[in-house]
Amino acid sequence: MSKSSFGWAKVLYILLAILYIITGIYFFTSPVLAEYVLGNFIGAMMLVYGVIMIIAYFMSSTFKSIWTLILGILMVVLGIVIFANVFDTMNVLGVIMGIGFICAGAFRIYQGFQVKDMGLSQWWMLLILGILTLIVGCILTFNPSVSGGYFTIWVGSSFLVNGISDLCTALFVF
Repeated sequence: MSKSSFGWAKVLYILLAILYIITGIYFFTSPVLAEYVLGNFIGAMMLVYGVIMIIAYFMSSTFKSIWTLILGILMVVLGIVIFANVFDTMNVLGVIMGIGFICAGAFRIYQGFQVKDMGLSQWWMLLILGILTLIVGCILTFNPSVSGGYFTIWVGSSFLVNGISDLCTALFVF
């Protein structure tokens, strides 16, 4: 890679990092609107993906799987359902994420005790992280009316962390 194209890569990396950071801040400052936008984006992606799968099924002459058609129809239906019930759908996604957090938290707690049995002195850190993850999972799972907003904040924090990480990479590695 030439030095000039390397410079462009750095600039693009910085721009992407800034976009991540702005999106993360937006998700924090306006979670309800961000939840609506994110839900519509997910719905649109499912709808487009479903339509493409249906078209691919009918256009394919060599590989025709009924599962492609079924999945395409299912994606279109789910996309329409998401558009019709954006906030309810986001709450369901938040509950699903909460169940994942409960499982991850329980596993971290288990890991903490395994590490303790190995004689490592920092075992309690895994235990605390596991308990915190379990608590977040319970909040999301057992409070479904707000779990979509929490899901949006989680996505926003992921954007923020990725943006900061990418910005540091661009500034200190390139």
